[in-house]
Amino acid sequence: VWIALKDLYNSGELWSNLSVSLSRIGYGFSAGIIVALALGLAMGLSRTAEAYIWPTFKVINLVPVVGWIPLLILLVGIDEALKIILIAKAALVPMTINVFKGVRNISPQLVEVAEVYQLGTWSKFKNLVLPGAFLSFIGGLRLSLASAWGALVAVELLASSEGIGYIMVYGRQIFQLDVVLATVVVIGLVGFVFDALIRLIQKQFRGWDQVN
Repeated sequence: VWIALKDLYNSGELWSNLSVSLSRIGYGFSAGIIVALALGLAMGLSRTAEAYIWPTFKVINLVPVVGWIPLLILLVGIDEALKIILIAKAALVPMTINVFKGVRNISPQLVEVAEVYQLGTWSKFKNLVLPGAFLSFIGGLRLSLASAWGALVAVELLASSEGIGYIMVYGRQIFQLDVVLATVVVIGLVGFVFDALIRLIQKQFRGWDQVN
């Protein structure tokens, strides 16, 4: 396995495919987080929005990422759009739930104080909603990134001609178990680095909501 890793690295094949995967995760994760923030805040701040959005969101959540592949192939083909949409969906679910719960779990006493002072919409968002839900947002980042990375690998295993998942499939097809295990090591290490970065951010902002 170590020799296979060195060969993949020295040939440039490892980095070229890993960079493709990282590019996909960047686009898909960013899109998923943006949509998740909009949905989570809308449902958290409005009971009406929750009544309309939450049932549909639950249905989408119950369908696994790979379950959407046949439908999306019919709609967008098997190019990059397919991978990015599925990665975005994987990142969307944990972040939406975390933001939604974070807004709803803001102390009722603080909400009452904001109403007593008759804070405007922007002032209430800046001084109450944002600090109150921020740690939930950071926690959602950790879950969303892990989910998105797993979805990326799954998609590349099923429908891709490049990427770290593709190397794993190629190794299996030519019966090179060392290549398969080498990609497993790389996938695990990259996932560990992602998680460590998010945990570092969490430590930096621990207690931030109480301070503000």
